[in-house]
Amino acid sequence: MKPCDIILLEEAIRATHGCDPQYERTEVVPAMSGEQFPCGGFVRVFRFLNHPKARRCYAWTYRQGEEKKSLTVLELPPVESAESAVKAAIGSNGERP
Repeated sequence: MKPCDIILLEEAIRATHGCDPQYERTEVVPAMSGEQFPCGGFVRVFRFLNHPKARRCYAWTYRQGEEKKSLTVLELPPVESAESAVKAAIGSNGERP
């Protein structure tokens, strides 16, 4: 059985990018400043089988006040790792890269 956060992230990826993700692995990223930093530093990596441009998507949850939110970032240049996905999200001021 999949953990709840993976199921929620799969739903967020489908809604945002219109593709079916396949969970691949979890990566831990070092601490960074920014309110969109993943809870616990865990970034879930999903593989796409049918996206026209990206092979992977990086996704995580974070807290904004009392609300738990999800953020997804496609593996498109300059994003090539979980860490670069988090950096891109923090640098975008809340807009999805």
